[in-house]
Amino acid sequence: MENQTKEELIIPEAPTEEVVVTNPPGAPSTPQNGHQYGGFWIRFLAVIIDSIILSVIGSLFGATTINGGMVSVNFVGWKFIIPLAYTLGFWIWQGATPGKIILGLKIIEEGDKKLTWQKAVIRYFSMIISAIPFMLGFIWAGFEPQKRTWHDLLARTYVIKTK
Repeated sequence: MENQTKEELIIPEAPTEEVVVTNPPGAPSTPQNGHQYGGFWIRFLAVIIDSIILSVIGSLFGATTINGGMVSVNFVGWKFIIPLAYTLGFWIWQGATPGKIILGLKIIEEGDKKLTWQKAVIRYFSMIISAIPFMLGFIWAGFEPQKRTWHDLLARTYVIKTK
């Protein structure tokens, strides 16, 4: 019996699966890298701050008028370039407009990458889609677990808290 060889029983290892942990509804929204997302109300306040700044800038170019205590901003014709340059310029340069910077918010791409000019342009023009149906695309951030608007989803961006 010495000439017989023993057969070894080889048991293959079970395949390992990657476990993805997601936040349950109502849990704090924290991505894997530890950032917190900027929610609806803080982003809304940032838009108000940016609107005030843009109305002041618009007054320098004749786009803002004050009549009877009412402020009217009209960025038509060549003046549409003012909010476009303001928004895209700050997004590309700082990753946020002054309103977001003041409130400690920043726009990043998926993968925690700096916002590129291509994604900034997609995000800017996608805001039209967020605005058309009764601003539902903006309101969406209040209900979406990662606090993303429709234009964030289309551009694959996030708004995160920096402070």
